[in-house]
Amino acid sequence: MGDTVKARIDSSVKKYIKVSPKKAKTDANGQAVFTISAKKKKGSAVVKFKDGDLSAKVSVTVVK
Repeated sequence: MGDTVKARIDSSVKKYIKVSPKKAKTDANGQAVFTISAKKKKGSAVVKFKDGDLSAKVSVTVVK
């Protein structure tokens, strides 16, 4: 609880998605909530989440 998790998307795919917030603190369950929103273009992107030595990647595909 209380760890800061940061979200990052590569600058080359920012035209497809946005993530908010850029960082969030974990709750009592160890979870942090982020919103991934699609823009009006289609394509693929990877969002990287990092908390210290822990990291995870989420693949996102935007379709029309």
